[in-house]
Amino acid sequence: MNKRKKQSSAVKDREISYKNKTLHYRYADIRNYDGDATLADMLNKALSSLSLVKERYQIVNEDTHDPEEEDYNKSLLFINNKAISWNIVFGDLMRYSEGANKSIVTVDDNAQHLEVATIAPPESLEGKRREFLDSILYFGSYKNHVAVIQSAVLRTSELERHINWLLHQSKVLEKEAYVLLTTKIPVLAQKKLEESDTKTLKIGAPLIDSVNDKPIVDLQKTYSETKDYDAKKVSVKPKGLGLSWLLNAFGDMSKLAEFGITEELLSEDAIKGSSINVALEISYTRKASKSSQTILNSVSTAMRHSHPDDISIDYGKVGRLVGRELVLHKKLTLRYIDGVLDALDLYPKIREWLIEQITVEELEAE
Repeated sequence: MNKRKKQSSAVKDREISYKNKTLHYRYADIRNYDGDATLADMLNKALSSLSLVKERYQIVNEDTHDPEEEDYNKSLLFINNKAISWNIVFGDLMRYSEGANKSIVTVDDNAQHLEVATIAPPESLEGKRREFLDSILYFGSYKNHVAVIQSAVLRTSELERHINWLLHQSKVLEKEAYVLLTTKIPVLAQKKLEESDTKTLKIGAPLIDSVNDKPIVDLQKTYSETKDYDAKKVSVKPKGLGLSWLLNAFGDMSKLAEFGITEELLSEDAIKGSSINVALEISYTRKASKSSQTILNSVSTAMRHSHPDDISIDYGKVGRLVGRELVLHKKLTLRYIDGVLDALDLYPKIREWLIEQITVEELEAE
């Protein structure tokens, strides 16, 4: 009885917090490979083969400091934990820089300046070296389906590069074969996404796309650094969908000219390779009425056909369309214990989300 009370007290003493994270979907496209193993199979085999964590260290980059400096260090990328539940391979991708210390400042509101110092991570109770983690990315892979929770530092692109390194390092995949984590989504999920209500519609367009009815692309080929374009020497008439939106907001060119935005300036900037883009956003503030939602859905459908490359549609909790690509994502509220993500809370939520995207039959429990 006393033992149970002590365990209960220990759990109560732990700090429980919750954070909002976004779960992203990717599909593993394995190129130059004619076998029947899936990404989940390969990850399981590779991580089992390289069982010691030191065998899984990938040196991703070296510090930008001078190698002769004492604080020169290298960054290591590795998958730390592997867990398999419901035939899903779960893992966490971590990165740390060897010997990196953290800067700290001593707060004293009565001082003229604050004292800055650095601290090193303390050794473990067993006297083993510790390092400060740069970042952690979490993922789950079922067959060739992948769910990812990115961090500010580690993105899906880093996971893709490390997976390829790991599979080649473990010789699970031949050198000529490689994995691409694509935005291709299952048919079931695509149907759900396309049938969802639009929450926010955004369309982008270049500010200027022609001058005197000549496409900017053609004018940019004619004029270069050696043959400059001087709009002040000729009469110019810039046009563009973005400019039309801007003029609708300001009234006419004379209003823009009051702020120094002239037709000559716009023309020269566009021909010299302007990167200015104007975005039009359509959304509702709180809750859309049935008629408002119908209008927004109809406008987004029309825009998908007339401006397929420049459009962005947010379908709320389901996902979004960016250009011609549908992207799946889901907002999650996850539990952290003493600042560390609770895997027992995360894993079932990843499984539940994957079930929503594919089919229940495909995710049979072990």
